[in-house]
Amino acid sequence: RIAVTAVTNLAPDARAALAYNFANTVSCVDSKNAPFEVLAELVCGAEATPQGLANTVWAFARLQTHPGKIFIDSVAAASDRLLEEFNMQNISNLLWSLASLKH
Repeated sequence: RIAVTAVTNLAPDARAALAYNFANTVSCVDSKNAPFEVLAELVCGAEATPQGLANTVWAFARLQTHPGKIFIDSVAAASDRLLEEFNMQNISNLLWSLASLKH
């Protein structure tokens, strides 16, 4: 939990970069494990940004690592909440990523 507290102090875009590295590191881990739930809390929380959401899902798609239903559902809820803030690039990246993950 100390690491989670430290990560919450990161800027939203830094969290997205961390998610990319996380996805790269745990590509062999079962996506039902707690780290993905913690990542969903961090990336999709109150400070979420459209670019951060799109970049995070893109990271998993690029690595061909499905983060699981809990994570995708969290991204969907945060995206719905931020829909008016998305630009065309964010939408394009998020849709490509979800399609690549076959979700």
